[in-house]
Amino acid sequence: MSHKETDLYEGMTLFDTAVPEHGNSNELNAPISNSTMDPIQIKCMDYLHDGVESVRLICEKLIEEGLKQDERFTTGKPKFYPDICFFINTLCLAGTVIKVEVTTEDYLFKAV
Repeated sequence: MSHKETDLYEGMTLFDTAVPEHGNSNELNAPISNSTMDPIQIKCMDYLHDGVESVRLICEKLIEEGLKQDERFTTGKPKFYPDICFFINTLCLAGTVIKVEVTTEDYLFKAV
């Protein structure tokens, strides 16, 4: 009895629709409205507009205000730190924030 191996991905494509090139999509440059953001994201925007540039400091403020739990990695960074970095990076793509500096310790952003 012969055994025919089947490719798991045979006949599949990576994307069903074309992926826009960076900078050519209206979605990437569309303004982010408060109606599509959750309260944590709105608070992050407020901090950035108040001059807070450090993602670590933004995280600490969210904990102080009781908006996020104080759970940490062994590095001392809050466990939700990557989520805040990701969100603020989307603000960079939207053009409302610029990246100032990235180190192993922190990400710094500035509101435009």
